[in-house]
Amino acid sequence: MITLVKGGADCGKSAFAEQLAMESIYKKRYYIATMQVVDEESLKRRERHRELRRDKGFETLEIPSHIEEAPSLMEAPEKCCVLLECAANLVANIMHEDDNMVRHDDEGDDGCEAFVSRVTGLIGSLSKQVGDMIIVTSEYSFDQNMDKETHRYIELLNRVNNELISMADVTYDMGSMSS
Repeated sequence: MITLVKGGADCGKSAFAEQLAMESIYKKRYYIATMQVVDEESLKRRERHRELRRDKGFETLEIPSHIEEAPSLMEAPEKCCVLLECAANLVANIMHEDDNMVRHDDEGDDGCEAFVSRVTGLIGSLSKQVGDMIIVTSEYSFDQNMDKETHRYIELLNRVNNELISMADVTYDMGSMSS
C-alpha cells in the first residue's frame, strides 16, 4: 500500500506520516531520510529529527538519492513499513547530481518527463518491495522573483507529486502550499 502525505512547510505532515507508520500492520519500520547534510544548519536539523523519532521504533537509513539501495539494507523488506522523508528532497538531490543536471535542464519537456519517470520509477520500485510505503512530500508555489533553477525544481516537483498522487492508494493533503 502506498500512502502519500503532502503539504506546505511546517504543516505537520512529517509527524502525521510517522503516526501512520506507527499504526501500520508491519511492526518493523524504516525511515528513509533523503536530506543531505551539507552544513551546520542541516546537521542540527538532522539531529533534531533523529531526537523526535528516537522512541518511535524507526530504523533510519540516510539515503539522499539512491533509494534503490534501500531494500538491500533492510531485514525482510516485504514485511516492513517504509517512510520516505521526503520526495521533495529526493527530487532536489537527483536534480543536482552531475549526470542528471544536463538531462533535465537542456532537453525541455522531454527531459522533464524522463526525469519525472526516473524519480517516480525509483519510488514505485521501492514501494513494490516493501509492505507499506508512506511518502512525505512538500508543495511549493511559483514566485515571480525566483531564479530559473528554482522554477525548474518546483516544476519537476509538481510533476513528480502529480504522479505520486496517481500511484498512491491514499493521499492526505495537510495544508496549503508555501512560497
